[in-house]
Amino acid sequence: MFSLTNVKVKKLNVTKKKTKTIVTISDSDDNCDDNNNKENLNLNFNELEYQEGELALKECEILLRECEAKVRVMKLSNLEKEREL
Repeated sequence: MFSLTNVKVKKLNVTKKKTKTIVTISDSDDNCDDNNNKENLNLNFNELEYQEGELALKECEILLRECEAKVRVMKLSNLEKEREL
């Protein structure tokens, strides 16, 4: 049996100024599912934030390695110049 507290009424304006009314009736199980869905969405959002942080760290590591490689190339070129002198 459905309770009237879970009845939602939504009016939509359609072309030519006709109004349609949509009535949604839900029971308490739907509310429980909504809570579970919200929790799952929150967990998914937290997981995405974590993965974003992981990707940012990996990007920083790659940039650091590129800088280290440039420093090594500069050192090697300086050593070659010293040998020529």
